[in-house]
Amino acid sequence: MYLNGRGVGRPFLLVVGVLSAGLIASSQQAKPESLSTSTIVTARSPSVTGVAPTGGEELYRDYCAVCHGAEGRGDGPAASSFDPPPPDLTDAERVQQLTDERLLEVLSNGSGAMTGFGSMLTPEEIEAVAEYTRNLSEPSAGG
Repeated sequence: MYLNGRGVGRPFLLVVGVLSAGLIASSQQAKPESLSTSTIVTARSPSVTGVAPTGGEELYRDYCAVCHGAEGRGDGPAASSFDPPPPDLTDAERVQQLTDERLLEVLSNGSGAMTGFGSMLTPEEIEAVAEYTRNLSEPSAGG
């Protein structure tokens, strides 16, 4: 079965993963202290810079928008099932506190209630999503 010329297998797995994560999150709440940024150094390394954001935008829509929302404000259709809710990715201060390495780690392995996408996306795709995530917090992105 195809949607917009693409197989629906990966998005279907994403929805199943998000629903599973929501059930797990409701029984094991993410502790805010586990997401502390107090020890995170602000830095942008070459590993994420230079990736075309357009590929990241499509991947973001397919994998992230269900929780983080179309504009990254943490208001996606599944967001209400999480406590705490997904973070607002348009918050430049919060996003810029994450090193590229930490952002790639979270996207790959997950954090708290967030599902990791390392088994579903290639390293290049994860880097594209990371770059797009950075762009959501840029003033030119309207955030």
